[in-house]
Amino acid sequence: MIYTVGERQNYQKAFRIYNPPMKQGKGIREGEPYAGGAAFATEQDARLFLESRNESGTHEVYGVLADFETVTYQVPGEPARRLLRDAEMVDLRLADTSK
Repeated sequence: MIYTVGERQNYQKAFRIYNPPMKQGKGIREGEPYAGGAAFATEQDARLFLESRNESGTHEVYGVLADFETVTYQVPGEPARRLLRDAEMVDLRLADTSK
């Protein structure tokens, strides 16, 4: 599992509506090129990113069922890697991480 960040209110809505919700990968989004969703190797990296942007109060870290080395790529100058393909998201508050 890798990790992403998103606005808590919007993502919680997505978890209620879609089964499963997907984090978008690189492609076309609303008619424009899209680099893909932000991806972090660890939950801690994602949380530090939110803290650095003072977004811990409005945003949350979510799991993404993908491999960091093969499904992400680095955009020069960005702090996070980007997803190459769509991937299923996991609400970490509800996930059983003991497995």
